[in-house]
Amino acid sequence: MLRLGGGMVSFGIGRRALAQSGTSGAAGGVGEQMLAGEAPGSVPRTDATAALRALFDACIASGRTAVLAGRYRVSGPIATAGRRAAGALHIRCIGDVSIEVQADAAPFAVLLACHTERACSSSIVGGRLTLDLAGRCASGLLLRHDGDDGGTVHWGPVTVRDAVNLAQDDRNENQGLMVHGRFRQVDLLAPRVEGVDRRNARGGACKGISISEVAGPVTLQSPYVERVRCGGADVDADGISVFTRMSAGGVYAWRDGEVQILQPVLRDCQGRSLKLQASEVLIDRPRIYRREVATISVPDIDFQLGNGLLRDPLFDYRLRADGSNALHPGLYPISLQQQCTDRPMLAQVLGGVLRSDVALPRLALVTIGSLAQDSVTVLDGLQALAMRSMADGLFTRAAVEFSGAQAARAPGDTTLVLRQLRAPLGRAPWLGYTEASNAAGRRLAAVVTDNENTAPRGGSSPAAAPVSGPSMPRWRALRDGSAPAGRAAELR
Repeated sequence: MLRLGGGMVSFGIGRRALAQSGTSGAAGGVGEQMLAGEAPGSVPRTDATAALRALFDACIASGRTAVLAGRYRVSGPIATAGRRAAGALHIRCIGDVSIEVQADAAPFAVLLACHTERACSSSIVGGRLTLDLAGRCASGLLLRHDGDDGGTVHWGPVTVRDAVNLAQDDRNENQGLMVHGRFRQVDLLAPRVEGVDRRNARGGACKGISISEVAGPVTLQSPYVERVRCGGADVDADGISVFTRMSAGGVYAWRDGEVQILQPVLRDCQGRSLKLQASEVLIDRPRIYRREVATISVPDIDFQLGNGLLRDPLFDYRLRADGSNALHPGLYPISLQQQCTDRPMLAQVLGGVLRSDVALPRLALVTIGSLAQDSVTVLDGLQALAMRSMADGLFTRAAVEFSGAQAARAPGDTTLVLRQLRAPLGRAPWLGYTEASNAAGRRLAAVVTDNENTAPRGGSSPAAAPVSGPSMPRWRALRDGSAPAGRAAELR
């Protein structure tokens, strides 16, 4: 065993053979190599950078499990940069483990990386692994392979704190946690990212958790992400971003790989809280809080390919403590982009609560792709609450909005269902549209039923109406809750 402590480093190696395991509860290496840090309650005195780099370089190359215990102080990367032909990253934490970057370290790009040409696998088990980057390192943990479909990722609890890209000319994305490649399965349990930013406002995007090109199922259980910023620039600064592998049919063709994001909590990200490019997505009980960040003009949850199920979300938007508005006027909660080019789509928002101190343009925007097939979009049972008096209503445009020109252009038919929504709507319509035309009306069906306008002037709110331009001349089918069952009613 290699041990750090007392300002000295003593060497020795202890190994224990392990059976290869495909479960998420065991490390996946073929043996172990350990480096013990300093006691959890102490202040690390020894610079462990070289020792950790030797440990991870040896373990990644051989597929052994790196065993960590205690606290470590580092001043630079702890794995050799660059792509390897092959390897694997397996870590076992004995109790909670922290790796802390020195506050006076020279800026660097990535603390711990494993990037291989062929498919690789990774596991992190045991106690929570905390990577405290102290604002000196751009990214915490990077896993990538450039091979064919293969490899799995099973990470137990990992925390990344204060990732900051200090390079003046670096336009690459930086993130807290990144998984990139055609992995067969990705499971992350209780990951936490607390702060990602960059000082070069002209640079690239920032992400809290970034997962891309995955070929199989992705599950994030109880992720927590806060304060993802992008140097104040108007570019992507997403809390959690998940893209599955693109198919041969192009960006908007059906993609393999299912995504589940279960009970996420996101606070004060500058851009989207959740960004999805996948064809099968479940987001269950997300909690999104905004207080102290000026956002860019984006939706909080953005389904970008078509389909998707959002269940029982909470959006909590509050004024700053001094009463000022921290939200960009273009921010809104949900984007449902019905864009799939080769299959019909069903997107659903079921239940949930929106609480807001400030007026928003809309609850949801439905985008209809120019090559989209038939789509059904359902919003059912969400309740919106204005946290201060808003006589004119919570939404300045509509509860749900779409473009008639998009509907007219798409080869498929569009069905929109709004039911059992409850909101202080004021005079805004439940279903609002732009660019109305006969062609759009022939491709659209809408059901707007059993909704309750809780604003003082709620009685004057139409079921469907233009937010700009003319009224829709005709609809293929339009019904609201006051119409007799089975009979369409055109509403103005």
